[in-house]
Parts: sequence; structure tokens; C-alpha cells
Amino acid sequence: MDMIKPILKVSHFSRDNEIVNTTETHDLYNKIGQIKNFNDYALILHHNVQSLNNKLLDIAMMLTVDNLNVNILCCTEHWLLEEQMNVLNIHQFRLVSNFSSYSTSEGSCIFTINTIQTKEINYLSGLGSVKVFLMFVVELSNFGTILAGIYRSPDSDFMYFYLNWNY
Repeated sequence: MDMIKPILKVSHFSRDNEIVNTTETHDLYNKIGQIKNFNDYALILHHNVQSLNNKLLDIAMMLTVDNLNVNILCCTEHWLLEEQMNVLNIHQFRLVSNFSSYSTSEGSCIFTINTIQTKEINYLSGLGSVKVFLMFVVELSNFGTILAGIYRSPDSDFMYFYLNWNY
């Protein structure tokens, strides 16, 4: 695990009256107009959907009407079972990584556009633990990198999470 390092640090969007360190923020919006081939760039949208079924129309609108040229969509708290995720359809995207529990109160996943080549990474995705943290992981072959996300519920056991990830 010591060899996994982030390749790009992007600061979160500011809230009202929040001080943001602009030296840590990358302005992707100004660069998107200059990009000629979106398949050469990993443009990621992360959304804590809190029920993916209820957000499918919103996501479709963001991707088409709002013209968000993302090619990777990461969702947390999708609240769907494995069987439901396997039949879910987001136009021009495919499910490449999913963590669903037997409860419908959690879940995390990654969708990529159909042209991105991916490989499953089972040894990392299996590290997630129901009701503690969820992990979604995939190798993006086109970009020569691994995309991983961890979602820890605010009401989960923080010490269990900390002790398993602090080495």
C-alpha cells in the first residue's frame, strides 16, 4: 500500500465564507475549452447521490444539457443492491467497479464512458467493510493509473477505519 500515491490533488469547491488555499486548487474549467480529445484526459465527476435511482435524470441532464464532458462518474451512497446495479443504464457509460452491501443504505461505484479500457483490482476493492467504509477501485488502462475512492460514513466506527488504514 505504500506505493499508492495520488497523482493529482484537487481542492474541494468552497462553501460560503470558507477560505480556500488557491495554490492547491487546479482550475479545470478554464482548461476544458482547450482540450481537443476528451479520451486523453480523465475528467471525473464525484457525486454523493444518496439514492442513484432518484438521481438518474439529474445525471443525464448534467451530462447532456449542461454538457459536462466527464468520462468517469464516481458515486457514493447509491443505495442499490448488486442485482440492481448490474442492470442500471447510464447512456454511453458502463459500470466498472461497484461495492454494494446487502443493505440498501450504502454502496459506491465507478462508471466510465465506453471507450475507456479498465481492469478490475480485486485485492484493493475487497478492503472495504460494510458499515465502516466503502471502497471503489479500478485501473484506468488508457491513463496508466489506478482510480480509488473511499467513502466513510459519518456514523461508522472511526477507530476501526483509522487502525486499518494507518500503517
